[in-house]
Amino acid sequence: MTTRGGKEQGQEGPPQRFGATTPPNPQADYAVHTVQTVLEMQRTLGGVETAIKHLEDRSKEYGEKLEQIGKDVHAAKIVGGVLAVVATVLGWAIHELLPLLSSLKHP
Repeated sequence: MTTRGGKEQGQEGPPQRFGATTPPNPQADYAVHTVQTVLEMQRTLGGVETAIKHLEDRSKEYGEKLEQIGKDVHAAKIVGGVLAVVATVLGWAIHELLPLLSSLKHP
């Protein structure tokens, strides 16, 4: 009776073909897993750094907008104060001129 390769059952010899890969090394698997984990963490940190940079830029934009709003409010207070003074002067002038104008109308 012959088996694979045409050899008889009782004959043993060196294998005709060796395995194409070496047996797995647990330490190598751990090292590969560690490197993959470190690379993934580095990629994630890169994304976090980008997000932080974006937030810093947005924060600066909001700060500039708030400063501009503060300047606008200050300008509005000044304009309101000037208008109040002008209205007060005009009111006083009208109040003082009305009796004078009514006396001129009736001789």
